[in-house]
Amino acid sequence: MVQTTAQIKAQDQALTQTRTQLRTQEQALVQTRTQLQTQQQLLTQTRTQRKTLERARQTLRDQLQLQERTQTQTLQQLQAQERAQLQVNEQLRALEQEQLRTQEQLRTQDQVQQQTREQLRTP
Repeated sequence: MVQTTAQIKAQDQALTQTRTQLRTQEQALVQTRTQLQTQQQLLTQTRTQRKTLERARQTLRDQLQLQERTQTQTLQQLQAQERAQLQVNEQLRALEQEQLRTQEQLRTQDQVQQQTREQLRTP
C-alpha cells in the first residue's frame, strides 16, 4: 500500500504533535517531581521543628517542676524560720516578764532597806 504525500504529512504532523505532547508531559512530570521534593523537604523541616518544639516543651516542663520544688523548699524554710522567730519572741517575752519581776523585787528590797535605815536612825 502506497501512502500519499498528504497522508505522510498528516502522519508527520501527528507525530510532531505527539512529540510536543510528550515534551509537555515530561516538563509537567519534572515540575511535579520538583514540587514533590520541595514538599518532602518541607515535611522533613516540619518534623525537625516539631521535635525541637517537643524538646523545648520538655525542657520548660522540667524547669517548671524544678522551680516548683525550689519554691516549695523555700516556703518550708520560711515557715520554719517563722516558727523559730515566734519561739524567740516567746522567750523574749518570758525574759521581759522575769526582768519586770526582778525589778519589782529590787524595788521592794530597796524600800525595805530604806525603812530599816530609817528605823535604825530613829532613837
